[in-house]
Amino acid sequence: MLRLSFLISLMCLVRSDTDEECPSFTKLSFHSAVVGTGLNVKLMLYTRRNPTCAQAINSTALGNLNMTKKTTFIVHGFRPTGSPPVWIGDLVEGLLSVEDMNVVVVDWNRGATTVIYNHASSKTRKVAIVLKEFIDQMLAGEASLDDIYMIGVSLGAHIAGFVGKMYNGQLGRITGLDPAGPLFNGKPPEDRLDPGDAQFIDVIHSDIDALGYKEPLGNIDFYPNGGLDQPGCPQTIFGGMQYFKCDHQRSVYLYLSSLRENCTITAYPCDSYRDYRNGKCVSCGTPQTQSCPILGYYADNWKDYLREKDPPTTKAFFDTAEEKPFCSECISLLCGYYNLEQEHKKRIHNNQIERQSWKYHRIQNQSFTGCDFRKDGGQRPHLEILRNSRGNCSYTRRNTHPAKLSPQHFRNTTK
Repeated sequence: MLRLSFLISLMCLVRSDTDEECPSFTKLSFHSAVVGTGLNVKLMLYTRRNPTCAQAINSTALGNLNMTKKTTFIVHGFRPTGSPPVWIGDLVEGLLSVEDMNVVVVDWNRGATTVIYNHASSKTRKVAIVLKEFIDQMLAGEASLDDIYMIGVSLGAHIAGFVGKMYNGQLGRITGLDPAGPLFNGKPPEDRLDPGDAQFIDVIHSDIDALGYKEPLGNIDFYPNGGLDQPGCPQTIFGGMQYFKCDHQRSVYLYLSSLRENCTITAYPCDSYRDYRNGKCVSCGTPQTQSCPILGYYADNWKDYLREKDPPTTKAFFDTAEEKPFCSECISLLCGYYNLEQEHKKRIHNNQIERQSWKYHRIQNQSFTGCDFRKDGGQRPHLEILRNSRGNCSYTRRNTHPAKLSPQHFRNTTK
């Protein structure tokens, strides 16, 4: 009897050490990345009833998942150091704030953690199979594929695509946040994310010249700042680790911005970033009743419009601010004057720009990071824009033919 009591006590002790009251994302060390990790997929459920304390679920135990609500899966990518993604908590919180849904964090850190990228990439299809088994159990209940939404980051975007292929493109939606480029660039559609993998796919490309995928992969592909160097990210190796990952991660933070009530980033369909910057894409190419596409969570507002296109795809461009939440009062385009000093060529020791150096150039239909395009039956050609070095904008009425503006005029309109 004493032995039995001791055994029961030992079992309880072991259970208390292994079963977390609130399961958390797997934390691994750099040593684990060096020696490699075998694949183990954990699913953690968050809802408005448990927004900060996850519930462990799997294909045999769906927990408190509400089958009648939207279910959003968050799938991370390559983890070369073993640390959890710093943005996971904010993304869960943001999603629950905009809609009452199930949020499932897909933790495959054991598998993604390795210093050898190829090893992590080779496990993506296996992760997709685990997710399909779970979704199959959801569908056996009251769940619908229409209500399945997958947000994939880097390698996670291709995992979402592989899941979508197994359902013949009937998943409700996939969002790809800078889908991984290495080992996927140039691959055929069956080996990567593809527009046919879900009913609607939106993609944010923020690092197309390094870690991200360059070509379009969705129904609408957003290219912030052309998809290249992101404002505020280090431009040299002296920036440390941020030099390597800042541009790549910017896609996540831009998506997070879309979950804020005070941040809306409008994009403009265009053939290229050059055309966008040259002001050739002001109207969005849509009927007057259709607004321009919005980046992030509400990008699917454009789904019905894109269905009418052949093919149902487009690229959209926009510019951002340097700091979170990356949207600002001034985000887009108008005809008018552009202050070349925004390029910061004439800074002096006190970080002010000499008044005498202001230059104004008339640029027709030019788009720049800066001034909000306020709809007034279309364009507002009767307004001119002024920008100072801090990115502040002002609007003044132009009653006569544009001419050079004096420094005094600038002082009066930018206070």
